[in-house]
Amino acid sequence: MGQAAEGLQMKELTEKLQLNEKQQQALTPVVAQRDKALKALKADTSTGKLQKLRKLEAIQANFKASASKVLTPEQSKKLEALQAERRQKLMGS
Repeated sequence: MGQAAEGLQMKELTEKLQLNEKQQQALTPVVAQRDKALKALKADTSTGKLQKLRKLEAIQANFKASASKVLTPEQSKKLEALQAERRQKLMGS
């Protein structure tokens, strides 16, 4: 993911979760780290599908844990709903 995609995602998170300035500043490096890990995982051709899936789950769990330290409980629920919605779109359901 490039800088534009990271910026777009932060904009989407800011709008949908109604993040305040402090939350935006705290989440920006968390999103960037997650995106960097996802990009590296995608580029890794030596890892099998099952291993990639497990690594993906670990990356997402780490992101969720880091984000939950910054978000209110209500915002965390909204984030989970957004992620579930995105998973549904990716799976074509």
